[in-house]
Amino acid sequence: MSAHPCDAQDERMTTARKCGDVEAAVTAWPRQQGSIPTAPVPGTLTVTVADGAVREVSVTLAGELDVAHASRVERMLRRLVESGRDASVDASAVAFIDATGVAALVGVRERAESLGRGFVVVSPSASVLRMLELTATEDLLHIPRPADRR
Repeated sequence: MSAHPCDAQDERMTTARKCGDVEAAVTAWPRQQGSIPTAPVPGTLTVTVADGAVREVSVTLAGELDVAHASRVERMLRRLVESGRDASVDASAVAFIDATGVAALVGVRERAESLGRGFVVVSPSASVLRMLELTATEDLLHIPRPADRR
């Protein structure tokens, strides 16, 4: 039996999943190893995956998409698109993103395109938009520039 593509591979990542009638949650994914936090701490990332219409999945990221989390998020998103789904990533609650986070999103976008699947980042936060601007990757992720920055 194969694992569901929404399943997290790391028990330190907070993942809420609603796929059909199944909901699952995993413990917090702190930046540094140690005891399990009792409250959200800086350096965490929460990933929520919910099935949308047929062959579509919506992923919400909240927190920090950085070197501590990027590879795990990329693997999860790749599994989703490789399972034949179009994916949208809501990045409105991403407080911080670094170059590894950007590279992860770009890598998934390229993989999705090679498979003929859709992948879009929607509602990027101001910090995400700023990093995409600094790295000149808005166009790679097909994020429209606001009219005042054209």
